[in-house]
Amino acid sequence: MKRETSIKFFVQNLRIGGHQTADHQGQRTDTLGRTGQANELYSRARRFRELVKKNDPDVILTQECSTGWADWMVKDAHMAATYGLVYHWDGTNPPGMQSASPILFKKETYALEESGCFWFSETPDVISLPYCTEKEHPRIVSWTQLRDRKTGVSFRVYSIHMPNYRPRPLDPVGVKSMTQLVNLFGDLPEGIYAFAGGDFNIDYRDDVYEHCLDWTKMIDLKDQALNTGAEIGGNTGSVCPRYQKPETGGNYGTPEIIEAAPNSQALDHLMAKPHPNIAVDYWGYDYTHMAIPEENVADGYVSDHYGLTVKLRIQTDEDHSEYQKKH
Repeated sequence: MKRETSIKFFVQNLRIGGHQTADHQGQRTDTLGRTGQANELYSRARRFRELVKKNDPDVILTQECSTGWADWMVKDAHMAATYGLVYHWDGTNPPGMQSASPILFKKETYALEESGCFWFSETPDVISLPYCTEKEHPRIVSWTQLRDRKTGVSFRVYSIHMPNYRPRPLDPVGVKSMTQLVNLFGDLPEGIYAFAGGDFNIDYRDDVYEHCLDWTKMIDLKDQALNTGAEIGGNTGSVCPRYQKPETGGNYGTPEIIEAAPNSQALDHLMAKPHPNIAVDYWGYDYTHMAIPEENVADGYVSDHYGLTVKLRIQTDEDHSEYQKKH
């Protein structure tokens, strides 16, 4: 009998800026105090905490973490008591504009065995721009190796935020970045459990996705879930079209709310190194919005991305390799 191990992953792009629109990125409200913005960090961080409490994930992979987000993660009572935190800054100048892709894991459930980072670039071991483009900032990947304290089973996790630079079909920066990750997984030791989750900035089944994804090296767990008939939750896209208010005023208030995103791109994924003993039980985007009146937080979303929840089991007795192919 193998030591089957259950893991619930939650992937969430945090949105680095506090303001509603990208026009304000240089003036973001990285503050733990109130500023009067409906989508300030103060409000969105508390929505994130309540979403984490509702979903109760074992491992959380986040992207676009600013210094304000990092400060909040180590100071919030629930997050600090429940989760260990691993992150590395991407090296953007000035330092106040740096971002990270942290990994959070339940401290009582997992022991941290190893951790590290690398960049999407031709020189991945040093701070560098993604494949010689000057239209981007450095894109860092954080990774950890965790061991389940009860079963003793180890697995590796990568938090991904790929470059967002798409001037034409088969954008070379996207192709090179995705190929770097796919080849990394192909080079990992056989039999290792490894997962990569985050904002890939590559749409499900778009040109870069189809060109780069080599199913002998990396699988999309959405397809395994569809192939096995696992429970599927929200599935219409991961970019929240109503995160921004219809007007750019910026006063504290309630944004428009919808339950799904029918025209949204699916940019957030959880991939894995092929392994016959991975079973997927649930896959779905979380379209939750919430208000927290006792903390003066209006109804709204965590980010301009919805979170992705995936429940799976590793070290299973069954062989699931026949389901690890394109759906």
